[in-house]
Amino acid sequence: NAAPRPVWEIAIAAAISLVAAMAGRHYNISGSGLGLYSVILAKTGRGKEAANSGISSLLAHVSTNMPSINMFRGPSSIASGQGLIRAMGETNEEDNIPSKLLLLSEFGYTLSIITNRDATAADVRTRQALLDFYSKNAWGGFITESAYADKANNTKSVTAPNLTILGDTTPDTFFKSISMDIIADGFLPRFLIIE
Repeated sequence: NAAPRPVWEIAIAAAISLVAAMAGRHYNISGSGLGLYSVILAKTGRGKEAANSGISSLLAHVSTNMPSINMFRGPSSIASGQGLIRAMGETNEEDNIPSKLLLLSEFGYTLSIITNRDATAADVRTRQALLDFYSKNAWGGFITESAYADKANNTKSVTAPNLTILGDTTPDTFFKSISMDIIADGFLPRFLIIE
């Protein structure tokens, strides 16, 4: 009801994504954590950005009494798989668990970059990292550390990571990025698509 253009599906997508980020690491169903990858598909001007602004507003209000709520807010873009792993790995502290919500506006463009046949090594690693985070979020699961020639690029292992993504995009941009390859390798089936 706080959105300029209230859309039930967008509000539900925002709500389940926020809860998945905050509680997903604490529960397992059939040997899997509750990390969630969602994408909202709507034409321009339909109010997709209300999911992001609604979550941001809610976190801002709650954080006045509970500052630790902000630990669930992840980066707003993914530059590389190593960067994402590092962002999750740096949270292995008592007061900052590896459980993040990524609010990715215009996700169709990100999808087109990381699924392109001519993707760079960093973009391919981003897609691989997203596949790994989704399948290794259960209790006892972990992303192993990676080693590079430049030690500054090394990543730590991440135990039971809970990554939740809420992306938004237009249907045209999204469907132009779809290929049989990303369906066959299980990347697209990991997403809850809300139109």
